Formats: sequence, structure tokens, C-alpha cells
Amino acid sequence: MAISTRGHRHKQGIRFEEMLASIQIQSEAKISKLRMGKAKRKSQVTTLVVNPAEMYVEGVGPSSALGACSAALPEEESTLLRAAIAVHAFYPDVFDEALDLVCTLPVRHKLFVTTVAEHQAALRAKLEQSGRDYSLYVVQNRGRDVLPFLKIYPKLRAEGFDLIVKVHTKKSLHRNDGQLWRKDVYTQLLDGAALERAIQAFANDSSLGMIGPEGHFVPMATYMGANGARVFSIGSRLGLTEPEIRRQGFFAGTMFMAHAEALDPLLGLAFADEEFEPEAGQIDGTLAHALERSMALSVVACGRRLASTADPNSLLIATQNYEFAKKTKLRGILRRHALYVCCRELKQYLRFIMRLAGRDST
Repeated sequence: MAISTRGHRHKQGIRFEEMLASIQIQSEAKISKLRMGKAKRKSQVTTLVVNPAEMYVEGVGPSSALGACSAALPEEESTLLRAAIAVHAFYPDVFDEALDLVCTLPVRHKLFVTTVAEHQAALRAKLEQSGRDYSLYVVQNRGRDVLPFLKIYPKLRAEGFDLIVKVHTKKSLHRNDGQLWRKDVYTQLLDGAALERAIQAFANDSSLGMIGPEGHFVPMATYMGANGARVFSIGSRLGLTEPEIRRQGFFAGTMFMAHAEALDPLLGLAFADEEFEPEAGQIDGTLAHALERSMALSVVACGRRLASTADPNSLLIATQNYEFAKKTKLRGILRRHALYVCCRELKQYLRFIMRLAGRDST
């Protein structure tokens, strides 16, 4: 992963190995603590998602200790809470919309951008022209916006940001209303007044773990799609039962604000690059889609609550008839992807059988 940075740097660069080792040990301890009293479940935390050999960053020291998920934020520091704005910019033209909004935010909030190699030069030029403090990361086109986020997450934690705002340059080419969807979410998450209201809500309520755009929180049971097996597996690793998972919801589109510690349980699990399917225009049934649904489960697993931008202090109610899902006809999606999902599962099963037979699975 190639990286460009702007702003203050230490004189010596420090590789991520030490930082990742620290985060991994503390994340494992946190998962263990969360599962106390659930002896039947076995921890499966092994490694972090970032390969230290890929990355080298100047000015990044070891991560500060990860506190318990329920740790309260000091009220006297409420006006100083800092947010990391994480944007996956696959479409440079759409990135302009996000950048315009970010440039209106207080300077204590830093911009972290991921993109593919072919757009690196264009995005760097836009970022330099903006005058905004930023870090730019080059990633492969795999795992949509989710895998890039997993890769930079240790960097965000290492810099000590209190909150994380995650968005991406969503186009939804399979939909006619993709632009309307994106603009609605951007306005709710990146507007200066909306962000400051959310920051105040996080500062005032230590139980708050995630705030998402109003109208985009949907019930898990209704919008699970072809992702059930993976979501239940991930939820189990977080210490949740299948009934508990079915009762939850998630923010469609994987765009939200979150307290950094609320994502530690999920981001501490082992998701390798190879687990993410190669990009093929899929609209359901991939690991990225499963993790879209699992971000909220991480918040629940650490005992925090979710809220919407409309009123962070009120009970969050899921949207049963999601406006931006009506036209996609879920049954049609599942039919189109049934063969893809079936082949993937069959391939994994055959590899298992071949291993039992002592044959080379490759």
C-alpha cells in the first residue's frame, strides 16, 4: 500500500509492526473480556487486517492503549474531540462532493483517503489544492470500500482520533437513484453543523457508539440478503447469538460516524485480503456486504448503542420499507447471484474434501 502524507511528521518513520502487535494484544484482551461468562464460545482472534510488510508511514508511533468499549469521554474535552474522516475515493468526480464538505469542517478533523493506483495522481492534486491536512493511501480494487477501511484503521487509531466518519464515493450504478442516495448521506454525515451536533452527542453520552444517517437504518432480518452465513459467523466471533443478531439493524451503504473504540471488536478480527472476492460488480453475497451488516454488531458487542443523525438521544427505529431498496427487488438480486454464491460454497466444500483425502487442494 503506497502512502502519501501531509502535515506534521516525526523525523523518523516507524513501521507498523510494533503498533499492530500492540493493538492485536489489546484487542484480543478486549474480546476476551466481552465474552466473560460465555465459556462455550471460543475466541478466534488471531491477527489484524493490515500486513505490516505492505505499509510504511512516517510519523506514526505506537497506538495508545485501547480502553474498554464502555469507557466514558471526559465532558471537559467535548469541544476538543477529533474525527478522522475516512473516504474511499474510487470515483474522483464524486470525491469532489465529499471534499467540498470536508473543507468546511474545523481543522482538527483530518482527512484520510484511499484510492486505486490509477486515480492517485488526480486525487493528490485535488487534495494539495484544497489545503487540507490529509493522508492518501493507494490500495487494490478489492473489497469495495470495506477492505481499504480495514487497512487504514490501525493508522486512525494510532493517531488518537476519538471518532471516525466513514464514507465513500458511492455511485450504485445498478440504481437510478444512486446520486440521490449519496447526497442524502453526505449531507447528514459531512455537513459541519451535523457533525458538530454528533460530536456533542458522543461527548455527552458514553453509551453512544455509532450515529448513522436518518432513514438508512434497516432491520437485519429483512435485509440480510445472501449474507446470512457470514454475518452469523462474524456475530458469533463477537460473542453474539443468532437470535441477538437477527434482532439488530445496520446502516445501509456502510457510511456512518462511530466512536473509534466501538469498532475495535470487529476490526480486531482476522480478515485477510484473500477472503474478499475479486471485484466483479457484485451487488450482494460478498464479504464486503457481510461486513456492511456487521459494523453495527461490533457496537452492540461492546455494549454501546446506535442512533441516527435526526436525534442521537432517541431510540433508533429501523426502516422496514427502505426507500432505496424498493426498486432493486431483493428476490431478483438473490436469483441473479444464487449461482455465484452456490459455486463459491461448493468450491470451499470441495477443497475441504480434498484436504481430508490428503490431496493438494491447489
